[in-house]
Amino acid sequence: MKFALLSFLLAATFSCLPSKNEVKLEYFANLFQESSSSSESLSLLSLATDTGTLNPSFAPSTLEYTMTVENSVSSLTVTPSVSNDAISITINDITVASGSSTTTNLATGSNTISIVLSLNNESLTYTLVVSRSYDSSLSALTVSAGSLSPSFDSATTSYTVTVSNATTSTTVTPIINSTSSTAKINGTSISSGASSSSISLDVGTNTISIVVTAEDSSTSTYTITITRQSNDCTLSNYVVSSGTISPTFSSATTSYSMTVANATSTITITPTDTSGVSSIQVSGSTTSSGTASSAIALTAAASQDIATVVTAQDGTSCTYTLTVVREGSTKEIFLTDTLYSGSLGGISGADSKCNADANRDTSKTYKAMVVDSSNRRACSTTACSGGSSENLDWVLQPYTPYIRKSDSAAIFTTNSSAIFSFGSLTNSMTGSSENYYTGITSSSNGWRLSGGGSNCSSWGSTSGNSNYGQGDSTSYTAVGRATISCSGTARLLCVEQ
Repeated sequence: MKFALLSFLLAATFSCLPSKNEVKLEYFANLFQESSSSSESLSLLSLATDTGTLNPSFAPSTLEYTMTVENSVSSLTVTPSVSNDAISITINDITVASGSSTTTNLATGSNTISIVLSLNNESLTYTLVVSRSYDSSLSALTVSAGSLSPSFDSATTSYTVTVSNATTSTTVTPIINSTSSTAKINGTSISSGASSSSISLDVGTNTISIVVTAEDSSTSTYTITITRQSNDCTLSNYVVSSGTISPTFSSATTSYSMTVANATSTITITPTDTSGVSSIQVSGSTTSSGTASSAIALTAAASQDIATVVTAQDGTSCTYTLTVVREGSTKEIFLTDTLYSGSLGGISGADSKCNADANRDTSKTYKAMVVDSSNRRACSTTACSGGSSENLDWVLQPYTPYIRKSDSAAIFTTNSSAIFSFGSLTNSMTGSSENYYTGITSSSNGWRLSGGGSNCSSWGSTSGNSNYGQGDSTSYTAVGRATISCSGTARLLCVEQ
């Protein structure tokens, strides 16, 4: 545009000159055109770098740029290009061709890169100022106890370590990446490559901070969280949904018992661990601390052990055991309305008489509380020392409460051997002084077949004698007082099945 206007003006001004001057005017115009063309083309067509971002974005008319790179970037490759191959290019005094690259090493801090274009004694300078950040990183980090997770990486600043309960302290050794940077561990200065003083570890989490400060005061903080495992497998509380445990709960006591009514068919247990980090299993199922377990089914007329296993972080375990007895459904006992001799037709005959008696409940089944030498017994040893396995077609059931049919008065609750302890009767069997056949020995050790075989020849004869019980007794004489003649008469004590 400038050239066209100038040509027009020259042509208008000198149109009247002699022809000998026309050559001079043409030369002058051509010289101006070349000079103007050189000035307009003295600029970069593009400017590229192998990393970082120019600020502002490149434009041929913009001569000054900045860029920030991480400390890990130690050099920068710059590639300039121009549209006129006649233009010479230097980068920090190094000549490069258009579209070619040169690499400049970067020092920490500010670095100036000058791109100078030259043509026909004219020059134009583009300036790029690159800021390489100062180094506040570590090149290595170790602990004397345990191992870092994840493995150390200079760019990773958070780590965890787990140590056993037996580990009470650790040391930390950092290696600083830059010799001009400094480090502190939990506020205490530390030399690169040196181990810290011993750092005590509490049970649970312990946080260790390593702060690296670069020469420009920029910092990086590395954090190690060390978990010292607990070995505490105790409970601080233990609550059952029904019933009352005995003894009262104490962390140091691991065995408990309780009895619940037959109506309680399930219970839950809520354990609370002391440490707050133990794992808990109740009856084999994982249970959270302070949370009720899943419902645990209870078997009627039976005893069962429920284990609560507490496992500490370091694997130490404690087992709390609760022995639960769920009573059987309440059963009734009555005295026959009819009197009989000792010839009852054997054990089965005695049972038939109970199930035909006027005092029975016709919707229920009964057995007579009588024993013989081979068909029915409570115990074969003193007080069933061998347990319920000694029972033979016995009339009582384990862990079951019994009442009088006549007035619903409680009489006793059986134990695991399906008998009761003498002297533990709440009320007498019948509330009257009438006698009833039993065949059980008359002794405080009782519950066995009478030593003399006093059972009317297995309840089939009127000859001989039989042991009997006394209806108004609450001692051992309730089942084995003395003997009476088999030719006389007595009643039967009938027990609901």
